[in-house]
Amino acid sequence: MRPFFFLIFLWFSQLSEIEAQVVYASTFTSQAGQIVEIDLETCATTPLVNVPAGTLDMCNAPNGLIYIIHSAIQIESVDPISGTITPVATLPNIASNGLEWGEDGFLYAITNGIFKINPTTGVVQNMGQFPAGWASTGELVYLNGIYYGAMNTPQGWKLVDVNLADPAASTIITNMPFPFAGGASINHPTCPKLIWFVYDTTPPSEVWEYDVNTQTWEVACGNIPFVIGGGDTPNDYTFPISCPCATDAGILPDYPGQICLPQVAEFSAAILTNLEPDDLLQYILYTDENDPLGSIVAISNIPSFTFGPPLEVNINYFGLAIAGNNLNGNVDLNDPCLDFSTDTLEVEWLPQPTVSFAVANPEVCAGDCLTFDVTFTGTPPFSLTYTAGGGPTQTQIFSANSGTLEVCPPAGTPPGPVTLEAVSLTDANCVCE
Repeated sequence: MRPFFFLIFLWFSQLSEIEAQVVYASTFTSQAGQIVEIDLETCATTPLVNVPAGTLDMCNAPNGLIYIIHSAIQIESVDPISGTITPVATLPNIASNGLEWGEDGFLYAITNGIFKINPTTGVVQNMGQFPAGWASTGELVYLNGIYYGAMNTPQGWKLVDVNLADPAASTIITNMPFPFAGGASINHPTCPKLIWFVYDTTPPSEVWEYDVNTQTWEVACGNIPFVIGGGDTPNDYTFPISCPCATDAGILPDYPGQICLPQVAEFSAAILTNLEPDDLLQYILYTDENDPLGSIVAISNIPSFTFGPPLEVNINYFGLAIAGNNLNGNVDLNDPCLDFSTDTLEVEWLPQPTVSFAVANPEVCAGDCLTFDVTFTGTPPFSLTYTAGGGPTQTQIFSANSGTLEVCPPAGTPPGPVTLEAVSLTDANCVCE
């Protein structure tokens, strides 16, 4: 059975400030190997340090040491500064081809099962076997709470969510296009990725990226001039990568404009949107056209807003659809991929017009008329429909916010006060009935 070899990414303390898109890989030869730096932007390689031959996999620890699997069963530590190699533990006579530093401070070696190694005492614990027919093609990679394993299964090459405590409970995530060996993680805030090397005994070797969010694979480099051995990166390793945002809040297709109380501001839902699985689409009203996030006054999960505090009449509000990560039921306004709809709508609630009547003396004698002072709120012209003394409805137009109304009770109206009652009122914008 041919051995599988793994990518190794080293994190030397003196290189901890690196900002370029680089990883570190071990070359595999029958003679002494090397750690090389690989620039993922240019795919150029640079030798860094020699390592022993026959190293199948390596991982980095917070204490600054590199741990290796040597000759399939020997676990050793390597001081990257002095080159000192120190025995740590010996695995049972079962060849292992993957090694990872666990979040719990233990080492984990992987093959058709998992061994847990105490790096201080060298005690080895057998954690159990993977499901029948499963075997590591080479690597265990940690990222955001998941240990990813590259596996050969009866269903083919698979990327697996490895259960360290119970290997038999591990689950398949997705297919792998090749029997990947070495792997590493890039903990980017919006598009975390895994880096994998294709197992190939003849260079050039290929580097592939796996996008965790979209579960898609893409070639990053296709011309690495070495046979690649094992690999790792420190947990939560990150560097600047190109990470396009797929979130799109779309377009708002209509504009409510001015509406009269108590009408609800309703408009059509955003169209041409694109939401990632963890995204949410919401709608906002705000007051400063140049500062949407800083002047939000209302948020809704549907394209509908009911008037109420803090909303006010005669204020021009702007509206947008927003999309981003779902944070406790609302769009995360700090999401790096937060997106606004391309069209902005406007809405303004207008008050209903009002009318009041005043007369010095509402008493009227038979055959006489009364003159009422009429005062309006709203925007002229006003159309007032009214009744006087219970008589038929009448309508009069007023071109200003005040005027007079002459009321002449019909013949036969008994002497006494005249009651004037508004039936409906319309101003230039709204109707009050």
